[in-house]
Amino acid sequence: MDDLVCERLLVAKAHLAQDFGTAFDVLLFTLARQLFRTGHVASPLDMTARKSREHPSVVKDLSEAPAVRLMESLKGDLDLSWIDQPDAEAFAVLSSFPDDAKQALFAFCVAQMLEGQLGFFDCANPVVEAIGRRLAPPMREFWRPTEEGYWSRAKKSHALEVGEALLGLKWREEHESAKKSDIARALGAVFAGDAGARTAFTQSPLEAVDAWTPPGFAFEAAPVVEADAEEDFDVVEGVSGATPEAPADAAPDQDGASGQSLGGQDQSPGALPAFLQA
Repeated sequence: MDDLVCERLLVAKAHLAQDFGTAFDVLLFTLARQLFRTGHVASPLDMTARKSREHPSVVKDLSEAPAVRLMESLKGDLDLSWIDQPDAEAFAVLSSFPDDAKQALFAFCVAQMLEGQLGFFDCANPVVEAIGRRLAPPMREFWRPTEEGYWSRAKKSHALEVGEALLGLKWREEHESAKKSDIARALGAVFAGDAGARTAFTQSPLEAVDAWTPPGFAFEAAPVVEADAEEDFDVVEGVSGATPEAPADAAPDQDGASGQSLGGQDQSPGALPAFLQA
C-alpha cells in the first residue's frame, strides 16, 4: 500500500505541475482554510500558513489604526461562506469562484503572512523591502507621529535631532533644555498640523514635516553610490533615508494590501502576467 501511495502521488504531482488553474485553487484553498479557521485543519498540501504578528505593543492600541480598518473592510468584501463547509464541498465552491474573487482572496491571504521589520534592521529581509517598494504605500496617509503614540516614547535626543533637521537650529536651541514631555507636545502639535505651532515656520520646512517618517519606516529605494566614490555622504536623520540609531518606539502598524490592486497596477485578468492566468 505504501508503494501504491507513492506511485499514485508521483502521477498526481506530474499532472498537477502542468495545471496552473488546479494548482492555484489548491493553494488558495489551503491558505484560506489555515488562516481563517481555528484548530486542526486537514490540508491537501504539505505546508503550514500562519498569520504574522501585527500587535507586539502592550503600550499602544492599534485596533483603530487606518491600515487595520482597511484590512477589515477588505476582509468584509471576501466571500468566506464556504470556509466551514465539508472539505470536498468547500473546495468545489471555491473552485467555482470567478477569477477576480480568487485573486482578492489570494492577495489577502498572502498579505496576512507578510513579515514585519524596519528597513535598517541588520536582519532585514531585502525581499520584504523590495515588496514594499513595489507596493509604494502612502505611509503618511496611514500613520502620523503623534505626541502620545511616538514623540513621548522616542528618545529626547532623537526628537531634538528631527526637530533641528526639519524646523531649524533655532527650534532646537529653544527646546534643548525643555522637558521631554514638552518637546513631545511641541512636535506633536507641529506634526498634527496645528496652525499655532506652525506659524513660526515657512512653507518649505513644513513640506518636509508632512513627508517625514521615522528611519526605516518608509519603503525607500536603496541609495545609489558610484563605484569610484571615495567619501561617505552624510545625510540628515530621517530626511534622505539615513540609517541612524533606531528610535525607541514600538513598531507601527503595517499597511494592508488591497485585494483589488497590487503596487498600483491594474489587477484585471488581462493585466496579469501570463503565469498567473488560468
